[in-house]
Amino acid sequence: MIKIKIHNIQEIVEQEKGRLVSRLAPLLIDVERKVEETIVEQLKDVFQSKNIKASIIIEKE
Repeated sequence: MIKIKIHNIQEIVEQEKGRLVSRLAPLLIDVERKVEETIVEQLKDVFQSKNIKASIIIEKE
């Protein structure tokens, strides 16, 4: 089992979407969940390109 904890969600959103969006987004959406979903999709793409079969699940703590 591998667990990944993302510690800099705010910084990721700011880097990808800009400072204004990083400040306003938490009022409208679950930013942590959205970042997790995006990272999972990127991991799935890498795994698929390397023919790695895996299940990736997002769990709340």
